[in-house]
Amino acid sequence: LFGTLVTDRVALMTSLAKATRMGLQIAVLGVGVVLVINNQLTPGLMIASSILLGRAAAPVEQSIAGWRALLKARSAVARLNLLLAHAETEGARMELPDPDGRLSVEGATVVLPGRQDPLLMDITLTLQPGHALGLIGPSGAGKTTLARALVGLQPLVRGHVRIDDAALTDWDPEQIGRHIGFLPQQVELFRGTIAENIAMMDPGAKPSDVVAAAKRARVHELILALPGGYNAEVGPRGSYLSAGQRQRIGLARAFFGDRKLIVLDEPNANLDPEGEEALASAIEAACARGAIVVVVTHRLNLLRRVSHAALLQDGRIARFGEARQIIEAATQPLSRHQGDPGQDPKVTPLAPRRAARQGHDADSTAAEGAPS
Repeated sequence: LFGTLVTDRVALMTSLAKATRMGLQIAVLGVGVVLVINNQLTPGLMIASSILLGRAAAPVEQSIAGWRALLKARSAVARLNLLLAHAETEGARMELPDPDGRLSVEGATVVLPGRQDPLLMDITLTLQPGHALGLIGPSGAGKTTLARALVGLQPLVRGHVRIDDAALTDWDPEQIGRHIGFLPQQVELFRGTIAENIAMMDPGAKPSDVVAAAKRARVHELILALPGGYNAEVGPRGSYLSAGQRQRIGLARAFFGDRKLIVLDEPNANLDPEGEEALASAIEAACARGAIVVVVTHRLNLLRRVSHAALLQDGRIARFGEARQIIEAATQPLSRHQGDPGQDPKVTPLAPRRAARQGHDADSTAAEGAPS
């Protein structure tokens, strides 16, 4: 009711202001005509005075029509000032010593808003510096969610992700961010040069660090082969590059700086065999430097290059241990039931035909059980 009353009054005042302006213009024109007839004014001055009067009165009319919006804006500013005045300022966090890189996940549980069933349930694992973990599992098992939780992009409803026994939420974001590298499934690059994207748009980044990151990711030669090299523009969201090139530059970005934890989500989805071999070599080199690498993948030739593996099913870790043992345990059940059409495909995420195409180890159980 109050809003309707205000609207009616504003409309009434706007109409009165418009009528007053029109009346004044008519009066000015009438007086001007009389003066022109008496040769006391020229027709041009009469028209000019009418236009000037309309211009002068228009702001008054517009202010009346926009008075309600002005009052709302003033009220909104007052509420914002009150909110900011009572907001608690977060105190500066004490920086912890630079991490050694020990990673432990304790009962990590993720539940998305609007869903009752958790995406991840009681995930627990421990990795030491130099370990490489391969996350495998069927689609929807929670691999990407776990990868995002490890780097702090997915909040937990229960449990902790700890680096050097300190919860990830207890670290200063600026400090721990310098020691964590992440490559998402959909690699998005900023509009700028390749060097700027590798350095995460840091204007103070040293060129030597950018080149070192590219060499760690085994993309230095690929970048030099592009027109412009490190100064080549990638375009909006990296549109000037192919999907494989974007993925390898994103990999170099994940290796930039002193990374203690590197999480790669499907890093070989768009890579050719040469790029996949470079990725495997980069992972091994990172582990040799003492970093922990977590990689989400389904390809056997990459799983054979990691030290540990974890099989996720329905948001839980079904198996965790040495990579070779997990691969054998995951492929053997399917090998026994190859001819059973009712066999649940979720028993293993590793397709035996893919294993036969990509496997090179003669003693691999996956290769032995693959149909010809």
